[in-house]
Amino acid sequence: MMTGFDGNWGGWVFAMQLLFSWLVPLAVIALLVFWAAVWGRERKTGLGNPHAADPLHVLKLRYAKGEISSEEYHRMKEDLKRD
Repeated sequence: MMTGFDGNWGGWVFAMQLLFSWLVPLAVIALLVFWAAVWGRERKTGLGNPHAADPLHVLKLRYAKGEISSEEYHRMKEDLKRD
């Protein structure tokens, strides 16, 4: 009966050495470059934040930061709702 195993581990050891010494680090580097490119593009364009282009969200942030008063917030909110 043939089992397909002849006791020679040389090929497997070489394949694992190749995999972990070259292919895995290259894959990690490629993923890091891809992640940095996508993250940078999202950060520049605001694509990563669904509220970045929403004027009402910007208004809420300004009010939360204390940049505008309550009266200004409510007046601007009503102006935005009319448009």
